[in-house]
Formats: sequence, C-alpha cells, structure tokens
Amino acid sequence: MSYKEDRIAQLIKEGNIPLRNIEDTSLIPEKIDVESFKKLAIIKNNIARFVNDGFNLLIYSDNPGNGKTTWASKIGLAYIDYVAAYATEKPFLYLNLPLFLSEKKANIQDKSLSEEIDRKEALIREARLVIFDDIGVRGLSEFEKQLFYTWIE
Repeated sequence: MSYKEDRIAQLIKEGNIPLRNIEDTSLIPEKIDVESFKKLAIIKNNIARFVNDGFNLLIYSDNPGNGKTTWASKIGLAYIDYVAAYATEKPFLYLNLPLFLSEKKANIQDKSLSEEIDRKEALIREARLVIFDDIGVRGLSEFEKQLFYTWIE
C-alpha cells in the first residue's frame, strides 16, 4: 500500500464512513433528479474549493432510495482523496444523525460509548467537512433539535 492509500484508509476510519458506502456505487437518476445529480457531481469534482469557500449543502428529498446517502458518501470520499493527496486539511466526519443521537442517549445509562462520542463531537467542531446523514428520517425531540443546532452553528 502506498502512503496515500494508507492515509485514505485511515481517514475513512476516522471519518466514520460506513463500509457499505465506500464502494463506488453507480447511480442512475430518475428524470426528475437529473439536474440535482449534475449539481452534486460538480460539487464532488470541486470539493476542495467548495469546502475552502465555506459552502454548506443539504441533500434532501421526500423520497427514500434516490441516492442521497450515496451522494453524501461520494462527496465525503472525494474530500478524503483530496486531504490524502495534500495532507494539509483538517479531518472529515460522516455521521448518521439518528444513530449518533441514539448513541448519545444510550450513553446516559451506559458510559462505554463516552470516548467515541467525545471523539466524534470534537471532530464535529474541528472538521472542515461534516456530513450529517438521515436528518429527516425521524422527528427530533426539542432537545435533539437544540443539540443538532449547536453542532451546525
């Protein structure tokens, strides 16, 4: 393995990308999604500029299964590839929001997750790119909304 390949593997692990999202999954858009796919491809191909310019992105749809998570992962992996090549940027973090909120709740009773939760919360503050996935999958309590707001502020 080359240095870059080792660095990419390390960044994927530290960035919390689920293994199922790492493979280059081909996406075939529905007719209604073609323009969105084109815009997301531009962002992915220009990820360094997008992140360095401080832009934000919300990938949203009322419909499940149309590529939102796959696009989020592709964009995250493009950023990781950039970071590995230039080794000058802060880390990246991918979080499934409902899963992370569930982990935080479970940690109230069982402190075994504290170290990992603390690591992720530190990365939320430090990372140049944070991807929150599945934001709209379920409703959030007022506490969860406030917590999420502090992370994105």
